[in-house]
Amino acid sequence: MLSRKDSERGRLLQQFVRARIVNMIGIDVGLYDFDRHNAIYFFIVSPDEQIYLRYGGRDAASPDTYLDLDSFALALRRGLAQHARWSEGTLPRAPRPAELRPKQIEALREKEIARNRCVECHMIGDYLAVAQEQAGKLDKRQNMFRSPDLKRIGLHLDVPRGLAVARVEGPAQAAGLRAGDEIVSFAGHEVLTFGDLLFRYDQTERQAKHVSLAVERTPSGQIDNHFTITQ
Repeated sequence: MLSRKDSERGRLLQQFVRARIVNMIGIDVGLYDFDRHNAIYFFIVSPDEQIYLRYGGRDAASPDTYLDLDSFALALRRGLAQHARWSEGTLPRAPRPAELRPKQIEALREKEIARNRCVECHMIGDYLAVAQEQAGKLDKRQNMFRSPDLKRIGLHLDVPRGLAVARVEGPAQAAGLRAGDEIVSFAGHEVLTFGDLLFRYDQTERQAKHVSLAVERTPSGQIDNHFTITQ
C-alpha cells in the first residue's frame, strides 16, 4: 500500500500482517469465497482463519463505485475491533464452509494446474461454472451474475462512511429506511463493510421476494431489525 507510515492508514496498516495472494492454487476457495471478477478484494482474518470482514465489491456502473480510501480506513479500524473481540474470546465463531481447493476442480486442474499455469481469481469462478454446467447444476442467475446491485432495491450508500445510507428510493423507501441509517446486519448476519453486505446479498436466492436487514438509526443509536425490503 502506498500510504505514508505517519498517516492514519499507515498507522493502521502497521498493525496488520499483510499478505498479497498472487496465485490461488493453494487457497481454500470454499472459505475465501467472493465474486472473483472484482478489481480488488481484501479479507481481514484471525490467525486461525476466522473471517472478520471483507473489503471490496462492485456494481454495474463501475468496479470501484464503493471503494475509496476513507471507507478502507474504516474497514481497517473495524477489523482491529473484531480482532480485539477474537483475542478476548468474545467473537462468535462462524461455521467454516466445506473446503474447496483449486485442484479439486477437474477442468481447472487439467487445463491450468497440470500445465504449471498461474491460477488467477477469475479462473476459479469460470471453471466452477463449467463444472456446475457439466453436472447440470448451473443456475445462471445465481452462479454467473454475482454482485447484485443494491440500487435495484433502492439503497444508495454514503461510500466514505461504509454502510451509512445516503438516500433511499423505491423498495427501500417503502420498507421505511431513511437517509442516515447505518446497516448493521443483513439476512441475520452481521455486516461491517460494503464487501460484507454485498457478499450476503449475493447469497440470497435470486427468486427471493424479500430481504431483511437491521439498521442503527440516528440520533437514538438504537438498532431496529424490522426492515423487510420487497425486491
